[in-house]
Amino acid sequence: MRKRTLTDEEIIKKYLSGERTVSIAEKANVSVRLINQILSKHKVERSPKGSWRREYKVNEQYFRTWSNNMAYILGFFAADIPKETQSISFSQKDISILEQIKYELGSSHPIRKNEKTGVHLLIINSKIMRTDLMELHGMQPNKSLTLNFPDVPSPFVHHFVRGYFDGGCKQISDRKHTNTKKAVAKRKSLFMERFRSTNNIDEACETVGIQLNNYRRWLKEDQNFRVSVERVGEYPLNTLHIFNFCLVNII
Repeated sequence: MRKRTLTDEEIIKKYLSGERTVSIAEKANVSVRLINQILSKHKVERSPKGSWRREYKVNEQYFRTWSNNMAYILGFFAADIPKETQSISFSQKDISILEQIKYELGSSHPIRKNEKTGVHLLIINSKIMRTDLMELHGMQPNKSLTLNFPDVPSPFVHHFVRGYFDGGCKQISDRKHTNTKKAVAKRKSLFMERFRSTNNIDEACETVGIQLNNYRRWLKEDQNFRVSVERVGEYPLNTLHIFNFCLVNII
């Protein structure tokens, strides 16, 4: 018996992104008949025969001009980059966020819902946009866990970070504790990335959207974070220094 290599959700996502059932069957190591059965089981809306290459409208130059909204959407995408680069996809349980992204991108692509997971998908096929995301902004496939902070102009950093955490926390209601810890870890990582480049704690805090009190709590509760800050070299961060730093800010 052949071993299936794709889950139902992956098969549905590939179909909705425009792939033919024949191609999906080859990648999943199953028959086309089984692919059709899976699509029918999940009540996936089928495209008319011969229409798999149907094109939708979208502003393909969108990611070439910085704006608050562009930075937010770039961050949202960076939080969950697809394993493959055949399409640009955004997923979220809250459909209203995807509707706003769709409107901002000038897209006419449909938003589909995975009935099994309750997650909505906005999938956009655009070679130009894929190339811009990879070459202009360093968005490589399946790199969301090791993403280096991209070269975001200072006025838009806050919006990028906000989109990054909105995109990365879409399943927090299902696994709240685990995903909250992951979100905090990502935020600490972004803090250190900014702190290393600026040597400025206030600016690093502003970048990730936290108050100094949060930063102090991280120092107190996370030894690894404190060691990372020490290594940057701006402050010795001994006990006396931390006490004086807090005292000055409290007064």
